[in-house]
Amino acid sequence: MRFVLIDYLHLAYKCFGAQPLSCIVNIDGVDQVVDTTIPNFTCKDVWRFSGAGKHPTGVFLEGGAFIRKAYFSAVNDYKAEKLGIASNKDSDGYKAGRKGLASSQKTGVQLAQDRLVRGNISCYQVDGYEADDLIYIAVQQLKQAYPDAYIDIITGDMDMLPLVDDKVSVYMRGTRTYAEPMCCTCASAQKYTACDKYPETCKYKREFKSYYQVTPKTWDDFIYYRSAFKGCPIPYNAILLYKMLKGDVSDNIPMAEKGYGAKKLNALFDQMKADGVDFAKVFRYDTPWAIIEGVLQKYFSSDTIQYMYLNFQGLRPRNNMGDLINCMPFIEGFDMIDVADVYQKVTSGTTYYPKTIVEQKKAMQVALAAQNGIRLGNSLTLRVPTQPDRGQLQSSLNSLKINLPDLRTAL
Repeated sequence: MRFVLIDYLHLAYKCFGAQPLSCIVNIDGVDQVVDTTIPNFTCKDVWRFSGAGKHPTGVFLEGGAFIRKAYFSAVNDYKAEKLGIASNKDSDGYKAGRKGLASSQKTGVQLAQDRLVRGNISCYQVDGYEADDLIYIAVQQLKQAYPDAYIDIITGDMDMLPLVDDKVSVYMRGTRTYAEPMCCTCASAQKYTACDKYPETCKYKREFKSYYQVTPKTWDDFIYYRSAFKGCPIPYNAILLYKMLKGDVSDNIPMAEKGYGAKKLNALFDQMKADGVDFAKVFRYDTPWAIIEGVLQKYFSSDTIQYMYLNFQGLRPRNNMGDLINCMPFIEGFDMIDVADVYQKVTSGTTYYPKTIVEQKKAMQVALAAQNGIRLGNSLTLRVPTQPDRGQLQSSLNSLKINLPDLRTAL
């Protein structure tokens, strides 16, 4: 059995340079011209990734990064205070550099989501949770319920790479196309194990243009070809260690310690390998911090480990966003006026300014919940992805003049 989990937003971003498409649709008795660019391309992509409806498929949408924005804002202020440097108040913080969707594009996403749901394709979106969080939750639940199943994650986000193992592969959007060959006998039986007999000539591949299938076997090649890691062959599965230490410039996540260029990183990885560190087991999102910290103590100072801990908590996908607030670093005198103002509005109306660290955390929790109309603190449980229905999906797309591709040989 194989499940397909798709990070939807990167499919929508792929449409930015596509040829615009539109059609006339009757909405509430009025003919309107509707932009169908995003529904056309993304629904077809989802259909391809599902193996023409062969595999249960889930599509995951963004529910907002406001909690992580607040978290990394607190981390940056905390680090600036500890190091005696000025905090960057001009930065909009976590993922501020990501280009948002225009209103017409958001309408296209809504149209596509509606059609996918009608086509019996499971769509997931929860306020306060990013698509990465929901995919992580789905992977954990599917592993528990279907331990022998294979899981394909379709994304453009390297934050999903720590999930790669012998059952989970990540198809990374990029400039190269590659998929691990599958044994012909196993492919016909739909077991989909890697082809050991004829790995280069086996025609059974779940291959998609401009996607590189990252598995334990293909990890080294993927890292070698990826320009972001030029000169730094990150071992399998050390990407989480890399981001904990180096941060992420594109997402405005601070580095834990300066000076780790390719040469110094390579020396670090070599030393850790020589010491017998098992990257694949230690640097996982679900590994308890005490285990990770025990490994790091040999290589980093206590201050660096503290900053790596803060990055780890912010990077780690989670099924309870309330827990992330409890991990926020607070210092005495930390500016919480904005949070206090929100807190005042949702309480009895009396003026309240949190002073202690415990009060600050409580105010932050209440304020974030009030601002976004959600309840924090409860772990999520997601339904199992369903198997797409071609007839229902095509019927839902007819009004938008979209025809699904005929994929007779899809795997």
